[in-house]
Amino acid sequence: AEKRICGQMDHEYAGITGVPKFVKVAQELLFSNKCPALADARTCSSQTISGTGALRVAAQFLGKYFPGEKTIYMPSPTWGNHDPVFNEPGLNVKPYTYYE
Repeated sequence: AEKRICGQMDHEYAGITGVPKFVKVAQELLFSNKCPALADARTCSSQTISGTGALRVAAQFLGKYFPGEKTIYMPSPTWGNHDPVFNEPGLNVKPYTYYE
């Protein structure tokens, strides 16, 4: 039954940047498969475990490597975990009105 359901899965963990085929297809979806930066291997992508995990990775990256003003604008209302995710690495979180 397991073979019929799972096929050729080997139950290995994904690598540190994710499942390569998934990452490649996600890049093509985001940038388009005709993107010169993809063709020239000038992009870098990583698969994360969740939406909050992705935000955390992005916030840490911006906090550490972005040289300019580190202000992030988030809609109000937003999820309660968004402010701390961006505040912790030193980003300045400011709200904007989502509904009027």
